[in-house]
Amino acid sequence: MSALTHCYALLGFGHATRVSAFARHLLSLQESHTVYIISSAPRHVFATAIALGAIYRNAEIDPVILQPLAFVAFCIIGLLQRL
Repeated sequence: MSALTHCYALLGFGHATRVSAFARHLLSLQESHTVYIISSAPRHVFATAIALGAIYRNAEIDPVILQPLAFVAFCIIGLLQRL
């Protein structure tokens, strides 16, 4: 496999610990992968991945998209497709 660039944007400590473990694995492979981690979790959560070369940036990420009545939007789309 050739070297790839991986970028992870995440929230929460549960996701952070899993991404950190996966980043460590990627960075320990023979290929020279590049791993970017963007998270609101503190830097120390990713310390071992950073020590292996992961690039960390702290950022507040808000992935929430408000769609209060998603089923209505889908019904309307379905009706429009039938016209």
